[in-house]
Amino acid sequence: MLINTTLEIAKQRAEQICSGVNKLSPTNRGEILPSLTVSLEVACFPCHGNTGEDIIKRADEALYQAKQTGRNRVVISS
Repeated sequence: MLINTTLEIAKQRAEQICSGVNKLSPTNRGEILPSLTVSLEVACFPCHGNTGEDIIKRADEALYQAKQTGRNRVVISS
């Protein structure tokens, strides 16, 4: 959750997080593990809802959309 942030800046930050996670090289006891991916959703007050509950619901819907369309991506709530 980002406070006092525009939708565009929130999207850019989410994309930076996705990129950073993708660049990680996880290991366990010296063994290289498969790469990590992350899907993030972006919803913004007031354009995606007027209450915290509304915003979370819209963000959750966007997360499922990201997972259904290939994962490892940023989706802005519609």
